[in-house]
Amino acid sequence: MARYETVIGLEVHAHLRTQSKIFCGCSTRFGDAPNANVCPVCSGMPGVLPVLNAKVVEFAVKAGLATGCRINPVSVFARKNYFYPDLPKGYQISQYEQPVCEHGHVDITVDGRDKRIGITRIHMARAIWKRRSPSCFPKRRPNQPPPRPRPACGWPCWAGPTPASPL
Repeated sequence: MARYETVIGLEVHAHLRTQSKIFCGCSTRFGDAPNANVCPVCSGMPGVLPVLNAKVVEFAVKAGLATGCRINPVSVFARKNYFYPDLPKGYQISQYEQPVCEHGHVDITVDGRDKRIGITRIHMARAIWKRRSPSCFPKRRPNQPPPRPRPACGWPCWAGPTPASPL
């Protein structure tokens, strides 16, 4: 018998294709000039009030229905405070204790065997910047400008963690 048991859980993230960010009306369009799609809500200015994008809720509920989740009539957002080099606000807005969807599953077939993968919850979140270190980029010519970071801060996403289970 092995001394340790391998136990694995996953968390799948999906960026949602909406026209605007999760808590404001700023565009999610790619290719605009840096900082073109930023407002006081995006940058966390004092006194601003975020307004939830209804399309994000619609997409999360659709994902919950497709995976057999219970759709909660009340869900709550909270701040997750932590340092991340590309997080301008210093916190992420996400769900945990009261997510929009809970207790679902996805059925898959692996090597001819059916398997049910549980989904603990589907929660909505405000995405943070996609951090890119210089080692991620190919070598540039001397006069070539550095690549621009992908403008993901404030983009809506949902995450679906699975329960941890032995292999």
